[in-house]
Amino acid sequence: PNYTPYLNGKRVPMPVVRLRHKASGQDVYVISVHNAASISRTGNNDRWRAAAMRQQVDLTARLLRTGTPVIMTGDMNARTPYFCTYTRSGQMHAAAGGSSGSRCQPPPAGIAGIDWIFGSQDIAFSGYAKLRDSVVGRISDHPLIVSEAALNR
Repeated sequence: PNYTPYLNGKRVPMPVVRLRHKASGQDVYVISVHNAASISRTGNNDRWRAAAMRQQVDLTARLLRTGTPVIMTGDMNARTPYFCTYTRSGQMHAAAGGSSGSRCQPPPAGIAGIDWIFGSQDIAFSGYAKLRDSVVGRISDHPLIVSEAALNR
């Protein structure tokens, strides 16, 4: 696991897995995170969320250097700062769209909020959706973010 700063800086494990498609032998890293929120119940965790974001950007860069595609997903509890920082290098892009060229432009708030799916440039996304049905409402206070990912190799 990846130990990430969370509430009040406590480091908690968050999964990083390397998956292999049996038929093709193709590997992909999948990272799943939940970064600390700053709300009345938990206090101000802005600095820990920023530290987690920096760590996640560094982890992704290390994994990309192996030549293996990377998918990052989770509740980042941040919108524009996370999107712009995470996509700045040009190595990752969001399933929801947006751009981070000379002027960072995350997708509109109605499309993407604080829950994200990112992929390395060799991954193409299609069918991005935010599901908010009664089943999702029973298991989470967030929409379920889904997208189909295809490897472009």
